[in-house]
Order: sequence, then C-alpha cells, then structure tokens
Amino acid sequence: MYAYCISFLRASIEQAKIIYENQECSTWPDASVVLFLWSHSVELFYKAIIIHLNGNLECNHDLFRLAKEFNRVYPNSTSFDHPFKFEFIGSFTLSEISKHIEKSIKPSILYRYPAGAKGKSSSGIYAYEPLGMLKKMQEYSIVFEKVATEIDLA
Repeated sequence: MYAYCISFLRASIEQAKIIYENQECSTWPDASVVLFLWSHSVELFYKAIIIHLNGNLECNHDLFRLAKEFNRVYPNSTSFDHPFKFEFIGSFTLSEISKHIEKSIKPSILYRYPAGAKGKSSSGIYAYEPLGMLKKMQEYSIVFEKVATEIDLA
C-alpha cells in the first residue's frame, strides 16, 4: 500500500508542476485532479502505516478517522498533519461541527467527482494555489519517506 501512496503523491506533484508552468491548465478541473491524487496519497499513507504498525485497519476513506488512528499507533505523529480539513467561520458548538463533519463529503470523494449523485455541486469554498501546494506536496514526500524509514516500511 505504501508504494501506491508514493505513486499517487508523485502523480499529484507532476500534475501540479504542469498547472504551475502552464496557465491554460490552471483550471478547477485540473486542480481537482491534483487534490484528489494528493488526498488519496495521504489516505494510503495513513492506511499503510496503520496496517504495518497495528496489523489491521477498521477505517474507510475518512481522513479524519484515519488521522486519529494514525496518531494513536504512531507516537511521533506530531511531525505529520494532513491539509484536508474543515474551517468554520462563525460560532458553532462542538456538537454542530461534529455533525457537519460526519455528513460532509470526504476529500477522496469531493475531488474525484465534479458533482454529487443528483448532479448538485458540493457546497463550500475550494481553492488551489499552484506554487504553495506544489511545495507542500514535495514536503509530504520527505515526511512519508522519513516515517516509512523509521518504522522499517520503506
């Protein structure tokens, strides 16, 4: 699974370079592909580490649950934190935020499809900044390798 994680990350980096170097490719569909590849690499990274350290996995595509399980099984996890999070503007209770997150579209789905099953676009504000994202993905490559080496996965 770790090899797939790296392949998805490499693909996201290469596509991000294309967007950065070619303005005509700087569209939301192109950015969405980069974000899908990147979020899927993060998902596979979490799963590879969890399975390697824990022997099994009970989470699906939910990056928030996978991150929580990753933090539980990997004691040095403060060195890695995924970027696919929600930010809430206004005042909400923890219960309201939890309910929203539970009902939300997961990043591996959000960036894979342009609209939901009924053809309705996903709600929210989504953005992509080519250079910043590219640098961040390259940092992830280093972190993935570091963690995999530390636990004898690579």
